Amino acid sequence: MYIMMAQKANVLLKKHNITEFPVPVHIVEQIIIEKKYKIQILKHLRDKAVTIDDAVLVGTASGSGYRECLVHESCHIQYHAGNQLQKNKWQVAKDEGQAQAFAAYFLMPLGIFEAAMRENECSYYLSEEFGVTVELVEHRKHLLISLLESGEYSMLTNAKFF
Repeated sequence: MYIMMAQKANVLLKKHNITEFPVPVHIVEQIIIEKKYKIQILKHLRDKAVTIDDAVLVGTASGSGYRECLVHESCHIQYHAGNQLQKNKWQVAKDEGQAQAFAAYFLMPLGIFEAAMRENECSYYLSEEFGVTVELVEHRKHLLISLLESGEYSMLTNAKFF
């Protein structure tokens, strides 16, 4: 279901020549700034983020939560048009699921994540290696299972853009 997000994440990784993990935060910030968006820190949002007009409002300025929030919002900026307040619940849920999958694939790319899992399947270890929360690692593992069960994993990893 989220195969397109894996492809889009990989295209963006290649476009910005990202080969270092965890993905440096300044690169994620630069991707957002290139789209003419500003990043503002609002402490009352905690570990959440939202995109309003031309600004990404983030509740924390450090740690893995910050990186994840920025990448999640980057997906909305690049691939989801329109105001979420004007969308129906189904469309909002779909957009949020896609943004979460995009963040998981961008921060833990296909092939690289699976190679790291072969060395150590511990979610905590993987979260440290990729600079993400344990929850995002668990989500990425769930996405991997879905790809394997559908047969899409081998199709993606054999494609010329991976």
